[in-house]
Amino acid sequence: MKSDAFCAHADVARDGSRRGVVSGLSFALKDVFEVEGVSRCAGNPDWLRTHPPATRTAPAVTRLLDAGASLRGLTITDELTLGLAGENFHYGTPTNPAAPDRVPGGSSCGSAAAVAGGLVDFALGTDTGGSVRVPASYCGIFGFRPTHGRVSNEGVVPLAPSCDTVGWFARDAKLLRMVGEILIENLTEPSPVRKVLIVENLFQGMDAVEAQAIRANLKDLLDGISIECTDLSNFPDDSLDPGYLYRTISGYEEWIVHGQWITEHKPTFGPQVAERFRNAANVTLAQRDEAERVRRTLTKTICDALKDGTVLCAPTTPDVAPLRGHADIPEVRLPLLRLTALASLTGVPVVSVPLSKRNNLPLGISFMAGPGRDEDLLALCSHLSVGLTAEF
Repeated sequence: MKSDAFCAHADVARDGSRRGVVSGLSFALKDVFEVEGVSRCAGNPDWLRTHPPATRTAPAVTRLLDAGASLRGLTITDELTLGLAGENFHYGTPTNPAAPDRVPGGSSCGSAAAVAGGLVDFALGTDTGGSVRVPASYCGIFGFRPTHGRVSNEGVVPLAPSCDTVGWFARDAKLLRMVGEILIENLTEPSPVRKVLIVENLFQGMDAVEAQAIRANLKDLLDGISIECTDLSNFPDDSLDPGYLYRTISGYEEWIVHGQWITEHKPTFGPQVAERFRNAANVTLAQRDEAERVRRTLTKTICDALKDGTVLCAPTTPDVAPLRGHADIPEVRLPLLRLTALASLTGVPVVSVPLSKRNNLPLGISFMAGPGRDEDLLALCSHLSVGLTAEF
């Protein structure tokens, strides 16, 4: 299997168990997961050079193999998962099958591209600041970020541990749910979603006709579920910028995690990644602590809004995938983080669904549930999925 979605440094294949709920299906793996006997590059050749082959396989991967799925390759990632565009300075940009002249989104770019292109049935990625949800939106597939801590991060290259999650992609809701039921710890029966709150202020960047069409489509798809509109532009106060909070907290953690290795080995990074690590090195403990204080208030506000079977609905990304070479710029990245940082900071589960298009290009719509309600979201996707796979 040859594709620019896959890493060239290691030809990895592992057959799954002959029995299991996903027996006969194939999956790909973002190149940050341990696979016994294999070296990871984590999107950077100096990381590959300075790290030995893995002596074990990550638990999330083992669960999938034991359930019958077969691993068919490692996929390209942004360097050390630090990016939302999918343009790797060293290894190139995986082709977005939904828009070949545009980026696939990052940092789980290769995994999303492999699924969207039909090269594998599903794929694992990681999502710290939006790295599953953004490529799912840009590539027109389902992408799931679980409640923080409900899927094992063991054996995965970290970035910002208080935000890091293992996520996954699929082309249809049924398989998305099956994979979740394999990966999620302490699985329970889903509870019904009773209300969907459309966060109107987060749809403001959309054309009014387009936003109205999405609401109408939701009413058709969410038969029996109450749909209301809300405005959360001032939560928890009008000075909050979730993107700033995320950059402060994640930056502090990124340097704690990788600063020693960067200082010792002086790796070559692409210019944008190098700048982000320089910024991370300058985040002070006092800045982190103040951001964490606001984070706690934000988390309470969001979790209060998500009680009693309520989910929030908002665009996954402000716009469709940018053209190659025009994605990793502040004008694109900062509005992205304002949307994706909410789940990253609060630790709640969120799914991106291929529910919309703009100029015939995919644009994901996200549904966010309260912490630990992953099963409810996966069931909601099944409810929504009628007609989605065929159209998108």
